[in-house]
Amino acid sequence: MAQKEQLTEEIKYTAELVKVAWATLIAIVAGTASVAAHNLPWQLVAGAGGVVAIGLGIVVWRLHKKVQARIASLKEI
Repeated sequence: MAQKEQLTEEIKYTAELVKVAWATLIAIVAGTASVAAHNLPWQLVAGAGGVVAIGLGIVVWRLHKKVQARIASLKEI
């Protein structure tokens, strides 16, 4: 039973990380759009924002896969 509880807590923790990563991704996209409205070259702003957004997208995807794997192992118990 302890293993099931541990897996449940790990799933909750990782799910919270996914939520924080999504919120960060949205904030970066909004910030990039805001900065692009100023006098900075839009190519620089879009490039930097795009790189960060892609990186965070990969993190969110990996966390999502991790949660799915944990849920599958929880079903086995």
